[in-house]
Amino acid sequence: MIALSTTMRHSWTIMKPLPERPTFAQLQRYVTEMERERNLNDGSIVEQCLKLSEEVGEVCKAVRKHEALSIDPASTIGSLGHELADVLIYDLAIANRSGIDLAKELHAHQRARPNRSGAAELTLADLQNFVAEATADEHHLSGTLIEQCLLLSARAGTVYTVALTSQSPPDARPELAGGLIGVLQHLAAIANRVNLDLATALRAKEKINETRVWAKPSLRPAVS
Repeated sequence: MIALSTTMRHSWTIMKPLPERPTFAQLQRYVTEMERERNLNDGSIVEQCLKLSEEVGEVCKAVRKHEALSIDPASTIGSLGHELADVLIYDLAIANRSGIDLAKELHAHQRARPNRSGAAELTLADLQNFVAEATADEHHLSGTLIEQCLLLSARAGTVYTVALTSQSPPDARPELAGGLIGVLQHLAAIANRVNLDLATALRAKEKINETRVWAKPSLRPAVS
């Protein structure tokens, strides 16, 4: 997002902090309010997909660093937790723009397993627990950290494809929801492999975001 000059800065009210264990319903409401507060709520689904693709790339860079793979020494690489949090935020933002209730979609994926929380109570911790339990049965969740990173990219690609090609959004909603759920599952799988708590990572990233200056997407800095 473009940071504006001092005279063009937008001040906004600091929002209430996220609960210790936010439900997905709370998370989606939080992102809606956060985008409104920061004047980020007029971007289209396709624009949000572009941002999601950028953040998935940042996750891949952070995974390369974590796995001690060769990286460009001049490249700026954020912490893996912060990059996962950014992907989570854009996943939620796309769901909001599409009218998709992620809690209900996740609950539908988990119904085959006993003793699951109801849709209204599902949290990020529930998602991470579900993915951990499903790893033995679902091959796509059992790969290495690098494999999970690549699968995250692939599932995000489903989201982009639907957003770009759909001529009838309501008809495409199930496929889009499936892509968004896939992104969440692989986010959880990555977090589990490095012992990260997604809710904690999100709160930490939002503390940083609260100190940033945000610009309306429609505004552009003057060209000198």
